Amino acid sequence: MDLSKACFLLACFLWSSLSQAQQLEGAFRTNGKETRQAFRVPQEAIQKSSGVLYEGRRHYGFASLIDQRGYFFAKLSEYQKRETTYLVHKTTIYKELEEVAEIPEWDLILLKVNGQDLPQVTWSSENTEMGKWVVSNGATSKRRRRIRVGIISAKTRPVYMKGEVVLPFSWNEDKEKESVFVADNLDEKLDVIHSDLKEGDQLLRVGEVIIKDTESLEEALLTKVSGDSMTLGMKRGAREFEIEVLLKPRKEVYPRSGTRNDAMSGRISERRSGFPLVLQHSIPMTNRSVGGPLCDLDGKCVGMNISAFSRSESYAIPAEKLLEIFNDILKEPKKDE
Repeated sequence: MDLSKACFLLACFLWSSLSQAQQLEGAFRTNGKETRQAFRVPQEAIQKSSGVLYEGRRHYGFASLIDQRGYFFAKLSEYQKRETTYLVHKTTIYKELEEVAEIPEWDLILLKVNGQDLPQVTWSSENTEMGKWVVSNGATSKRRRRIRVGIISAKTRPVYMKGEVVLPFSWNEDKEKESVFVADNLDEKLDVIHSDLKEGDQLLRVGEVIIKDTESLEEALLTKVSGDSMTLGMKRGAREFEIEVLLKPRKEVYPRSGTRNDAMSGRISERRSGFPLVLQHSIPMTNRSVGGPLCDLDGKCVGMNISAFSRSESYAIPAEKLLEIFNDILKEPKKDE
């Protein structure tokens, strides 16, 4: 046998043996049964505390059980886009969902089902430090909640809107005059209800916010989301007037404004920012896996997943804020942890 051929075959044999030696048995891999068994406690907590939302036969998101009387929180922007047909909690199907309240600032909707013997979920407001293990929903079926594991990857903080919605025109800023002017009218793309806009019109206010520069304009849009109606105070010459506009996502108007990371991240959430406070974690999620609880290794729910931001960043609303919002809606005193 040719020496070079013999060396090649030996190298192939050694590589094959080494590769096999480095491979774990299926049960011990990331999603293997032995690995999942190590997270049995939080898996049971997620099974108990999460519901699955369906549109027809297709699951499109999760909901978090906030109170044993049948109250669930879900992600508002995903819920609004669907013809929700039912919610499954454990193995029970609820086809009558009462919409109790919408909280656009947090992208939440509070739902109510007429259920009995729903479990008491443990929501924990303990300090969730960076590096702490957390567990969330992964793949699901009507009967079983599978899990994904990650860590808290950043400090709890607000996440601002980052220009996800836009006004119906581009603008120029005159810093000396402390003014913002219409540069280009895009009303056909943005459904301006009253399209009396011309280049050079001065933007005086957005809602009640006085506009003097780009910073004040960004502040006015900070908590706004796609579909919000806004009243703009405008000025042309000596005449002042108002127009009503509907805001739309920046990516819909400027489709090339997405980043390469966004393109690589898959099905991320449409509403990804504009939250007063979030827990950031490393569990990879999609727009179909948000809405459910985020648990620690003791099975306590430390937050509710609200946004799949990118392939390496996911956001949750901290449990303390979630309970505060719930109690404010029901006008009840806060429960002791």
